[in-house]
Amino acid sequence: MLNNAKLSLITKLIKNRDAVNTIGVVSYNEIISVSSDKSITVFDKFFHIFQKIENAHNSIIFDISLKDKNNFAICSGDKSIKTWKKSEDGKYKLNISINNIHEDDIHKIIYLEDNTIISGSKDQKIKILNFNNNEYHCNTIIDQNDKIYSLLYLDENLLISSGLKYMNFYNL
Repeated sequence: MLNNAKLSLITKLIKNRDAVNTIGVVSYNEIISVSSDKSITVFDKFFHIFQKIENAHNSIIFDISLKDKNNFAICSGDKSIKTWKKSEDGKYKLNISINNIHEDDIHKIIYLEDNTIISGSKDQKIKILNFNNNEYHCNTIIDQNDKIYSLLYLDENLLISSGLKYMNFYNL
């Protein structure tokens, strides 16, 4: 179907001062992006911006993970993870901020529906955090011999990480 497709530019949404690192789809009408300029942008498929959160972190925001249509988590070069929750007015508000959870940039985050967050960092560690009543407990730390730039959670049993040289497969 897309083999011979031709792309035609519709428009450009230029609202960031630096690279957009990740885009997440909340729903058909809501998209969230995170940027190297430390901002979060919430917009729709018609390019209308609903919310712009400047300085959401103290450094580059590398990744976003959506737990559900009202909650997401982001990670940053400032070694922190932040969760955001949609308020009654439809705007996202900071929910939880966890500082210095890793010793280096956090490049990848996975936010699961059971309030578990899996994070991967340049410090060569994968951390699995469980949240209850706005408190977290780090249940698992996996040390690997490579910086972590990507994570993929396939199901309850398989986690894949990748770095500069390796892809590692873990049973959970």
